[in-house]
Amino acid sequence: IELNDALQTVWTKGDAVSVFYNSDANNRFLYVGQTGEQSGHLERDTANAGNAMDGIVAIYPYSAEYELNTASHSVEISLAAEQHYREGSYGLGENILVYNGNSDNFFFSNVCGWLRLQLSGAERVSRVTLRGNNGEVLAGDALLDYTTLDMKLAAEGAKQLTIDCGKEGVLLKPTEVTEFYFVVAPQSFSRGITVEITFENETTITKSTSKSLTITRNH
Repeated sequence: IELNDALQTVWTKGDAVSVFYNSDANNRFLYVGQTGEQSGHLERDTANAGNAMDGIVAIYPYSAEYELNTASHSVEISLAAEQHYREGSYGLGENILVYNGNSDNFFFSNVCGWLRLQLSGAERVSRVTLRGNNGEVLAGDALLDYTTLDMKLAAEGAKQLTIDCGKEGVLLKPTEVTEFYFVVAPQSFSRGITVEITFENETTITKSTSKSLTITRNH
């Protein structure tokens, strides 16, 4: 799943989803379609047996580690500290989406928000790092309530996010902006944020703001 040019969330060929279909068994479903579609068909790839439950839960991206706690309506997930640059989008498989309901038509909702940085210049960027100025936890293991979509990160999680721009890096343009998207757990940065940009020669530029910033779940 990625963003298209109109900033719409679209499927990517090869996407896989964890689906708990009226049971607590985690089955892998594959998206059957082409990149760029906002809707499509999911086809079951595995057939695991489990205990019956009411309703259907689907989580993107697929993980064999997902186990539902049907008593607390929760599932343990993980938010990556290292994310990956993708032109005009967040990295593939890094934006978590959830469906919870009783219909065979799955309408997915975002779990996280996005922070978009717009950079220009003539340098080649190797990585971009984001930190909260009050030591906020940004990644790691988390407990997700799949009914409310509230997510609580573990206290020992990572306190920074990094976008890896790959071996070639990303060449900025002097006359137009290049966009970098962080997938961020919803929270408030009470003392603002700091962004560090590392170029191919390992020189860095650091920008900070002390202004409070709130990231909400993207709709």
